[in-house]
Amino acid sequence: MEKAKALILASGVSSLAVTKSGKLLASTDWGLYQSVDNGGSWTKTNFGGTCFHLLVTQNGTIFAGWDRIYRSQDDAKTWQVVVDSAVVSGLNVIFNIAETPSGVLLAGAEGNYSNQAIGILRSTDGGATWNFSNSGLGNLNVTGIASAEVNHIAVTLASTYDGLFYSSPDEGKTWSRISGIPSQYSGKTVNVSQRFGAFASVGTFKQQSLYRSLDGLGNWEPVTEFPVGYDVLLVMPYGDDSHLLIGTADGLWIAEFDTIATGVKKISGTVPMEFTLHQNYPNPFNPSTTISFSLPRSEFARLKIFDLTGREITTLISKNLAAGNYSFKWDANNQPSGVYFYQLQAGQYSETKKLLLLK
Repeated sequence: MEKAKALILASGVSSLAVTKSGKLLASTDWGLYQSVDNGGSWTKTNFGGTCFHLLVTQNGTIFAGWDRIYRSQDDAKTWQVVVDSAVVSGLNVIFNIAETPSGVLLAGAEGNYSNQAIGILRSTDGGATWNFSNSGLGNLNVTGIASAEVNHIAVTLASTYDGLFYSSPDEGKTWSRISGIPSQYSGKTVNVSQRFGAFASVGTFKQQSLYRSLDGLGNWEPVTEFPVGYDVLLVMPYGDDSHLLIGTADGLWIAEFDTIATGVKKISGTVPMEFTLHQNYPNPFNPSTTISFSLPRSEFARLKIFDLTGREITTLISKNLAAGNYSFKWDANNQPSGVYFYQLQAGQYSETKKLLLLK
């Protein structure tokens, strides 16, 4: 996959959507852009101002959010404000807008400095009127919201700034906390799709983890193939039945999934500024872990594993690599528990880190 256009990718793309007519929309720090040639070229719409999130509903209505909620019923040609600070006192930012399988609209919001708590807004009339729907939420600074039908069940999820995640059994009327996802500094985003189940990213700006539940209701497991440490902005299905786009502050990744994650590779993003060997994840681990590193230029790279005595266990990579970010999985199923070391050599650069296998 190639970059759509440097102007678009450099302006903070936070959401992507496809209209009923096939038009591509991209929300950016500089406004709302559209493409009518599958991303070959982009033009700025008359939306005006910053746009943070986009939603195209089942009937083709488009919603956009930032400091208010906008609605377009003519394929993004004209826009109407349906929610602003006059409707919701203290409204600051609309982080996400989602539609449930039955057509209920949900918006996650944050208040301004004088009124920090807003929470979730809910509409059952196509966005004409909105009401608060915060029953069960422990934190009202909502960073993500998503809904879809999984295994014939409506799954509706929300993430909050304090790193907690919630599910709703009644499409946003009430909420209960999800167990199985570690509570960390910030819950960044959630996604639900019929094909892939549910995803949740959690952590700090520079240290995030991606979790997945096949049914969106329980049994959350870390996606170990995805390199930890990337600020996850969006997760969305694309193309066929086995690919997922993961948008991060570092660029765009493509994940290939079946019933379990099978691998992740970098497809676009900025060239790293320096050599970096990241801490493996998870750590401690059993039986596999992922090691990631960054190369600012093309080099012959070797990534090796050693035991505590310095004996070489295996070589994960030994080849010329272009500048970019890489991740490799080490399966230690045949190794005993203990302390191991992994070493990256690339040109004059060399760094070693410790990892712990616990069985």
